[in-house]
Amino acid sequence: ERRRQQQQEYAAALQQQQREREERDRPGGRPGGGGGGGDVFGGGPGGIGAGDRKRQQQQEYAAALQQQQQERAQREQADRHGGGGGGLLGGGAPSEGDRKRQQQQEYAAALQKQQQEREQRNRA
Repeated sequence: ERRRQQQQEYAAALQQQQREREERDRPGGRPGGGGGGGDVFGGGPGGIGAGDRKRQQQQEYAAALQQQQQERAQREQADRHGGGGGGLLGGGAPSEGDRKRQQQQEYAAALQKQQQEREQRNRA
């Protein structure tokens, strides 16, 4: 049950980040103006490419989140059905720590991917 709650909190945090990112990426959503569409500065087609690019990034992000959720569910199912092993001292505590570490690594990877996508957008 605790694990499920952690999953839900993690998913909620990622969804909140996605909403914030969408708000920032909306025209006029950034403080100080921030790089709008290329059409304003004569640097690209009338914003159509930017919308398509944003939609594609959202789909990639959603797919990555879904994959993480599926992988986590598979790990949990394996743990419930005898996976994870024991140990002389019970083995429960290290397993929980490993799961938390894995969750942190996945979260860091998702943030890193967001940063890379943002840098790519800013270069374009």
